[in-house]
Amino acid sequence: MSKKKIKPNNEPEEFYFNDDDLIIIDDCFNTNLPAEHKQNLTKLFSKLTVAPFGEIFATPFNNEKTLITYAKLDYVNSGVTFDRKFDETHELILNSLYSFYRAENILFTSRNILQHIFGNVADHFQSELVEIIEQHLDELKYMRISMDLKDKFGNDAHIKIHGEKYRPVELEESLLDVSILKMKSAKNSKIIKVYRINRLSPIFKYAEKLKQITSWQTELMKVPVRKTIQNALLCSYLLVKISLVKNSKNKYKNNGILFTTIHEDLNLDVDNRNKVKNIRDNIRKMFDYWLKIGLIKSYRFEKHGTSFYKISFTVA
Repeated sequence: MSKKKIKPNNEPEEFYFNDDDLIIIDDCFNTNLPAEHKQNLTKLFSKLTVAPFGEIFATPFNNEKTLITYAKLDYVNSGVTFDRKFDETHELILNSLYSFYRAENILFTSRNILQHIFGNVADHFQSELVEIIEQHLDELKYMRISMDLKDKFGNDAHIKIHGEKYRPVELEESLLDVSILKMKSAKNSKIIKVYRINRLSPIFKYAEKLKQITSWQTELMKVPVRKTIQNALLCSYLLVKISLVKNSKNKYKNNGILFTTIHEDLNLDVDNRNKVKNIRDNIRKMFDYWLKIGLIKSYRFEKHGTSFYKISFTVA
């Protein structure tokens, strides 16, 4: 009888997956993931952490159209500070995770984020895009935020600790609470990370309270431009501006969007004319697409002399 091989105590247990069973989502964020694989993932997370709830990318946001949910918190005026650099790509990823969480889809891969931010269900993305997403996810996992609470509660708000009264003045928390399951391909030994959202980021709870949430249909993200993080940021940024104009409740005044404001808000590299023109050309393609599908009625690029300085548009 052969002896059973015993693993050293310090050797991690390896989990294998089949390349054909990668998590793939369709236009309604339904999954074609085989039921057996779905159950296996659930069992693995049950063993390592806590059993996840809900289905894996199985609940669309409504019965007809999937929605991208975008939360834009005014960090400067909200009293939220970060213990390290927080950029626009971090924010883009967090908005995808918030969309997943609201749909009770708490398991995801880096590719699912790319599918979400581009509104695209293609099977493959460039490896450099996957690396950017995973790098920013790792940074978010270790990031902490502080929220100033001094002006958020009345004078009578207090907590009793050992008989003494205390008023909340500051809250410090981790920005992203996720568990990570690394899996090795049975076909080519490729490593993939499956993430599990354990808890919603406090930033989004705060944004919900301040009603700073915007949603739009996935279709609006399918703009005919090259799939880069910069273009994804541009698309989300412009859709927020258009959404503000379309929502009559907030009485947002439509004075157009200055190109210099776009460059500054997104911290874009505009150190030469070719880069500026490339950004402007991509914006034009986005507005042409939104005009074609009926999001806007019209738009125009306005000039000062020979230089473009603003986008003006009317909503449908």
